[in-house]
Amino acid sequence: MDQKLLPHDVDAEIAVVGAVSINPDVAATIFARLTPEDFYDPRCRKIFAVQRDLGEGIDFVTLQAELEARGWLDQVGIGFLTNTLAVTPSSLHGPHYAGVVRRLWKQRQLIQLAARLTRQAFEPGEDTSVEELIESFTDELLALTTTRQAAAIPAPEAALAVREQIATWAANPTGPAGVRGLPTGLGQLDSVLHGMQAGDLILLAARPSMGKSALGFEIARRVAVQGYQVLIFSLEMDHKQVVGRWVSNLSRVLGERVERGLCPPESAGTATQTRYLSEPELEGCFRAVEEIASLKNLTIVDPASLTAEQVRAQALSQAAKMGGLDLVVVDHTGLIDPGPAQRHELSAKREGAKSRAMKALAKELGAPVVLIQQLNRGVEARSDKVPTLADLRDSGEHEENADVVLALYSKDYYKADPGNKPDELEVLCLKHRRDKRQKRALLRYERALSRFSSPKRQRQPS
Repeated sequence: MDQKLLPHDVDAEIAVVGAVSINPDVAATIFARLTPEDFYDPRCRKIFAVQRDLGEGIDFVTLQAELEARGWLDQVGIGFLTNTLAVTPSSLHGPHYAGVVRRLWKQRQLIQLAARLTRQAFEPGEDTSVEELIESFTDELLALTTTRQAAAIPAPEAALAVREQIATWAANPTGPAGVRGLPTGLGQLDSVLHGMQAGDLILLAARPSMGKSALGFEIARRVAVQGYQVLIFSLEMDHKQVVGRWVSNLSRVLGERVERGLCPPESAGTATQTRYLSEPELEGCFRAVEEIASLKNLTIVDPASLTAEQVRAQALSQAAKMGGLDLVVVDHTGLIDPGPAQRHELSAKREGAKSRAMKALAKELGAPVVLIQQLNRGVEARSDKVPTLADLRDSGEHEENADVVLALYSKDYYKADPGNKPDELEVLCLKHRRDKRQKRALLRYERALSRFSSPKRQRQPS
């Protein structure tokens, strides 16, 4: 490919390196947005590399000396170096031109990526499947859309930001029941979590059928009701099943009765009448559907399988469409496809990579990610079946990657005949990076209705 045809703007690149030499404050902003590789002109690329390494005290004399020390001065040329400073009278538009340089770099990368994909698509190679080729290029394309240099924050600047945060909190106390993070809408759980914090990975773990998915979805719905942007990845149930649980919750009508439909005339007044819907219950179900339909800020993704990278791609795409995300719920870890690169790894490493990817996604989105996780069978063999961190399934890395680990426990779950009464679920906080105390919340769980509420017997979480 003829490199001269690739998009570029040398004048914009000159404006950037000129602005860096003029104003140290603008330089710090530009250094956080660009790397030398973003520049098309090799002379500007070398000047910017020297500027970034110098960091401060950048002027014509220091630039000339450092370029000469690296053997680059002849390649750049004294005349070109002089011109970059002479034609940049102000640093005011430096950040704007940095954006131009970055955009054109992305265009060049996209063109080169497309050309390489075209070549390899014609001849993928004996050891490369078409699926692996698609996944490889999808990863590269996604990286191109999101790549940015991490900002280097000087300690004084970071300290000032924390001081302002503390002052803001002091002037706006939360009150006894208040939280700083994203509220779950379940009082005792919010007290334990202090709200869900941006960038946190929250593991919600339990044995099968104890209510972990139901609780994860209920938190998502309650957060959405408060007006926040919420995304659910349901890898186990389709979107109709998820919404069906919410309909049962809000209408207090069992899903199996909804499926049976209205009571037929021949069953009216008989013992089987209660198995069917009544007219008022049908109206209640429709009201519940309308309430859920009003949540335009809530999105459900229900594929049969996704890799962790595909979860990331979908989340970033939805964040762009929705103007940001406030919460992501993923159900569940075991159903995330490890992908070709991880498929043959040991189980512990493969599973640990999933929670590590979800933690990275939380930081990238600046939003909490709730990851539903299954506890291993070891808890069943103990007389004391209260879960611990050691019971997290498949990988000890889950504990390391998570900021918060919640585990559900119910005595009724282990009864031979638990009956139909609501469970009293304990939500045990096994790990919390910001609060080292072991705490727990109590929830009343009506399993048949997927309904959570505070227990009638109010007991403060420990």
